[in-house]
Amino acid sequence: MESNKRKRKVPMNSFTRPQLDDAVFTEELREAFKDQNPEIITRFIVSMIVLANMPLSIVEHFVFKTFLALVVPWYKVPSKSTVLFFVY
Repeated sequence: MESNKRKRKVPMNSFTRPQLDDAVFTEELREAFKDQNPEIITRFIVSMIVLANMPLSIVEHFVFKTFLALVVPWYKVPSKSTVLFFVY
């Protein structure tokens, strides 16, 4: 029976994180954001942080910055104080 077979676990040391530059939708996201006003992107980021209950420090995380650099290379990532300004 199939249910009696145990699934083989992958050891943690063989796990490799996906690379952001391998993202499937990078080109599509770039195209979608190419004509956007930077303030609209900032407001979207603030909304995402508030709605997802994320810490403001997410804007300083290297993965977040790398993602934005891939998707919107011309966009300057806002600081925590800028995000806080838009929250209040």
